[in-house]
Amino acid sequence: PNQPETNNNPEPTDLSPIKSIHILLLGQTGVGKSTFINALANYLTFDKLEDAQHGTPRVIIPVSFIITSGFYFDEQTITFGPQDPTHNENFNDRGHSVTQHCRSYTFTLPQSNTQICIIDTPGFGDTRGI
Repeated sequence: PNQPETNNNPEPTDLSPIKSIHILLLGQTGVGKSTFINALANYLTFDKLEDAQHGTPRVIIPVSFIITSGFYFDEQTITFGPQDPTHNENFNDRGHSVTQHCRSYTFTLPQSNTQICIIDTPGFGDTRGI
């Protein structure tokens, strides 16, 4: 009888379905949710730490944080990226969430059909209230 042909060794195609992973970042104001997204972008951009040290860092979201140093705990503000008021970030009020509205960022993992979608949110405990 006539049987349909079967191909035991199908050729791989670029039309494989894309796997999506969605991550919602939640946390207190100032814990580094946006900074984590920048770190992930740089992790996916550079193959080795040495490449990142000599390259230009990717800044997906402008961030700012304060470090203290010295005997008198002198404060120094560190910023990455342009602080543009038309963006989703507000750096003007200490104690307030810098991220103003939820926004998602999608990354494609290298050599994979996997996408990671990270949703950045304003922080809990913002001094402006609910």
